[in-house]
Amino acid sequence: MKINVNKIFHLTGHQAAVYALAASEDPKLIYTGSSDKMIARWNIAEKKADNFAATMPLAVYQLFYDSKLTRMYAGSGGGAVHVIDLTAKKEIKNLILHPNAAIFDLIKVEKLNLIISAAADGTIAAIDADNFDLIAKNKLCEQKIRSLCFIESSDVLLAASGDGFIRVLELPTLKVVNEFYAHGLSANKVIKHPTKDIILSGGRDAHLNIIEWPSCKIIDKIPAHNFAIYDIAFHPENNLFATASRDKTIKIWDANNLQFLYRIDKEKNEGHINSVNKLLWSKFENTLVSTGDDRSIMGWQINTENDDPDC
Repeated sequence: MKINVNKIFHLTGHQAAVYALAASEDPKLIYTGSSDKMIARWNIAEKKADNFAATMPLAVYQLFYDSKLTRMYAGSGGGAVHVIDLTAKKEIKNLILHPNAAIFDLIKVEKLNLIISAAADGTIAAIDADNFDLIAKNKLCEQKIRSLCFIESSDVLLAASGDGFIRVLELPTLKVVNEFYAHGLSANKVIKHPTKDIILSGGRDAHLNIIEWPSCKIIDKIPAHNFAIYDIAFHPENNLFATASRDKTIKIWDANNLQFLYRIDKEKNEGHINSVNKLLWSKFENTLVSTGDDRSIMGWQINTENDDPDC
């Protein structure tokens, strides 16, 4: 399979590293959050900032957009989850779920109506998405919880932790039912493959792990980058996925055979000049969006063609 990569936009406006990236119900619109304490909205079709911005009290490390309720959940460096009604354009709740501990992930488990947060103090918390009541909270370790993933087929939650473990938790109790050591130094990202019974994880050890599900057996450890892997995102058609790293690069992979295809970097593609923190593969023209420590939001068009009839 051959890959053609075109850089289609390079947006700037944030005054510090961009750590958070979220889609909206309109595939042309995306949201970013930064350590400059700002949340911004961008129109990737028009390649410019949109008419929405919000100032937060502290750095924004994570965003989650709830399309069902038209709400934005913003996780701060101080452990608060700010709930913003995007229709009314105002904050409706400030949830102090992890005092003085930065929030690194926010997800919604739709079938249980839960918003779940993960923080730097090793805790995760689950709240009711309607009334914001705390349902459960659990301290998993002394290190950061970097990433969460809900496995719908098994009704369990995966948590990637700074102690290198990936833990399996039951819902809604957040009780640990299994754990396994996945990465040296830190497990930074965990995600379920959309069409296969495997989990992908990325770590501070720069390895991409292929993990059998539900056995949690590691079947391959790929030395994928030169430094820590921070994010993994799948193409809307599930034929490709991308990895983002502190080594300033994005790598494109075949989602069917899990083989490396292409490296996006500064020299070849005018890519990021610092760590790449977040990825989003938008449904708008299948645009891959990336953000980084260089304060940039970049858009990539990834086109494929088979050069082998057996590919």
